[in-house]
Amino acid sequence: MRIFYVIIAIVILSGCGNGQKESTKNEETGYDLMKQNCYICHMPESQENMIAPPLFRVKEHYLPVYKTEKEFVDAIAKWAKNPSEDIALMPGALRKFSAMPAQYHIADDTIRIIAKYIFENEMEKPVWFDSLHTDMQSGNMMEGGKIELKDGKKIDVSDDVLNAMNEVRNIVSNFNGKSVEDYNKLGKDVFDKAKIILLDKNNKGETWDNLHKYFNSMEETMHNLISAKTTLEAKPLKNKLKKQIDKFYYYFE
Repeated sequence: MRIFYVIIAIVILSGCGNGQKESTKNEETGYDLMKQNCYICHMPESQENMIAPPLFRVKEHYLPVYKTEKEFVDAIAKWAKNPSEDIALMPGALRKFSAMPAQYHIADDTIRIIAKYIFENEMEKPVWFDSLHTDMQSGNMMEGGKIELKDGKKIDVSDDVLNAMNEVRNIVSNFNGKSVEDYNKLGKDVFDKAKIILLDKNNKGETWDNLHKYFNSMEETMHNLISAKTTLEAKPLKNKLKKQIDKFYYYFE
């Protein structure tokens, strides 16, 4: 009988050991596949070589909206196979770099392994990235960078932009939704308006750069409102979003 228990213990311990090795192997595979397939575009050596947003920024945009592993992996896989404006979460990057080529040459399973690795692990930040944002500490900073007001004058934008922002402000100010789904839709409506503005090629040069910085400052609030699970969570996000929208008129006219 004693020999039987010893054998059982050995089997259990062997199983645990194999599981640990398999887990480590899977993790290494995810990292290796990510480096092989993603780093050439999403881990640039310098700002000048940047042709796509760094992976840590991609995760920052996707995780607030797709909070579970399945949702996150499904969303990344969908984008990788069919990048399009209607599902884009990074309209500024889409406008700046254009949509990435559809990754038909990469197996679906490989993309899902990479997406799972991104979900589960902290993404490396390019060493040069923080130096781009060292000026974010002064008074008129938005989270997306510094908005320049030349001689204290507001930035001229088109009537289309002003009308869109007036509409957004009215939507948020007059919002009286009751359910969390109402709040989710509010966040989506505001995000869709922001995406239209950022993708509008009539907005060019410094005007577009500053609009991009402005919307970067509120993107986390929009994404969190879209994915809020309760009204208790959503209400302060809606109030924060309203303040951020009101701030538009400090910079633009």
